[in-house]
Amino acid sequence: MKYSVYDRFKVEVVRQNDTWQVFRIGQGVKRPEPDVYIPPDTSKSELLVALDDVFHEFALPGVCIEEIGD
Repeated sequence: MKYSVYDRFKVEVVRQNDTWQVFRIGQGVKRPEPDVYIPPDTSKSELLVALDDVFHEFALPGVCIEEIGD
């Protein structure tokens, strides 16, 4: 699942081995975000809240974290 983080950058969240892995994505680049931790019991429907908890310092007025297509 890919997300736009407050229109500043994009991340991809992938479920691997019962854990959530977060990658920052850009033009032809995908790198792990090792400092981002999402608890393994977080459901897909709770990912937006979890990402907001991690990246809230990048928030802009009127802009949200949104799931985006491929």
